[in-house]
Amino acid sequence: MDYKDLPPDIKLSNEAAAGRMPDILALVGLGLEPGAAKDDQPDIRAHLEAHISLLAEKKREGWMDHYLAQDWRYDKVTNDAQRLHNCLLPYNQLSE
Repeated sequence: MDYKDLPPDIKLSNEAAAGRMPDILALVGLGLEPGAAKDDQPDIRAHLEAHISLLAEKKREGWMDHYLAQDWRYDKVTNDAQRLHNCLLPYNQLSE
């Protein structure tokens, strides 16, 4: 689905995630630079893969913080109208 077609709350979540990226990357000594993305930098890919668990955990914390700040709560069954989500669990409690 194109960004323009997303519901407002999902757009806000995506924007918040993008805003957190500099801080998350900084945890492993990386940053963002203006310009075109390059896929041919194996050293960066390897660095990201070496720190994937930390990056995933921090990304998850930011996602949860965003939803909790919007008054969402955990429930076994997601219900958007009631702001309940079955994935509002800390990273270490997620199933594979």
